[in-house]
Amino acid sequence: MSTTGRLLPFEADLAATTANDRMEAGVLIERTGYRRNRVYAAEAVLAIVNRPFGAAPEFLNVQLPLRV
Repeated sequence: MSTTGRLLPFEADLAATTANDRMEAGVLIERTGYRRNRVYAAEAVLAIVNRPFGAAPEFLNVQLPLRV
């Protein structure tokens, strides 16, 4: 087991299931294309964080999932 796996308070299966659920909901996208050591991104969050200082957030290009 990796050092990271020993430090996390949950199983790897739970992390993978949660990430897959978030991808299906459109919250996360997987950026690497690898089966292991994947990197995920939340485009809506990145759009806010990476905007120029003082600029209003733009949600025109990001479709947020609707809660039902």
